Amino acid sequence: MEERTVKILIYVLLSLAIGIGGTVALMSGGRSTAGIIYLIGAILIFIFFGLRWFVYSTPSWVAKSWPPNINTCPDFLVYMSVTDGNNKYDTCIDVQGVSTQPTVLKCWPKDGTTPTFSPVNYGYFFNKTEILKNVNASDVNAVRSALSTAAIQAGVSWEGLTDGKEPVAFNTAATTSTCASQPGAPPANTGNTATPPATPPPATPPANP
Repeated sequence: MEERTVKILIYVLLSLAIGIGGTVALMSGGRSTAGIIYLIGAILIFIFFGLRWFVYSTPSWVAKSWPPNINTCPDFLVYMSVTDGNNKYDTCIDVQGVSTQPTVLKCWPKDGTTPTFSPVNYGYFFNKTEILKNVNASDVNAVRSALSTAAIQAGVSWEGLTDGKEPVAFNTAATTSTCASQPGAPPANTGNTATPPATPPPATPPANP
């Protein structure tokens, strides 16, 4: 029998002994009201500590991992499954131009073309399969470290992975997005969060004499 199961059984038996024993003792002395109050209080206390110790605490046999849940792709990137011959790759693409390192991760073309998955176009794909190719999948820390490093090199953030690790360029002036010159592109990713000055209203023409 597992150690945790033994502890739970001991806790239940002690709870019953203390709860029922105290209640019987009080009622035997003619203190029925006190006995009922004692029983209710004992039940609440034992339930509280039982949940605290055996339910909400993480048992030692439960696999610990961090982060508990992360997005499939870095922030604002879109997942794309790519097949190359007999190989399938899990990749992410930058359709919004959020990367601060466009030489590493290029913005997805806005003209409707789809880059082929070939060496000349690998820069369009954040290739998770390739990043984790030589990483032990059961080593959570190694997986997290590899993805975090790759995301930072690509100039993108990833909540739960790169928090607090982004270089200064993420918070100050970063590179201009390669999407900025394409039709329908978002504003250039300058990293500047300051509010731009308001455009002054057009001057009112003088009244006709």
